[in-house]
Amino acid sequence: MSNSGGNLVDLGNPDYEVNVKRVETPEDRSSRIKREEEEATHKRRVFWALFAVVIVVGVGSAMIAILNNDPQTQEWARTLASAVFAGLIGYFGGSVGKAPS
Repeated sequence: MSNSGGNLVDLGNPDYEVNVKRVETPEDRSSRIKREEEEATHKRRVFWALFAVVIVVGVGSAMIAILNNDPQTQEWARTLASAVFAGLIGYFGGSVGKAPS
């Protein structure tokens, strides 16, 4: 008797794969979609809030470095502004490389 569907002994063979899927009800699907939308909205809000803070700190540091005559203040402000702008360039440069095409 030949059974082409395989048997339990064949489960150890790497050529076979077993998948167990739960049937998603319409209520589960709508709940999952709503949760995913809320998570995406939250991530966008956090990103833009952080982006705004970074821009304010970077521009503020650059302005302090430009307008202040104290060498020590200019040094730390220039360093901070450079780090912020380098981080932004690195982040967006990395994001461009990962963008879906």
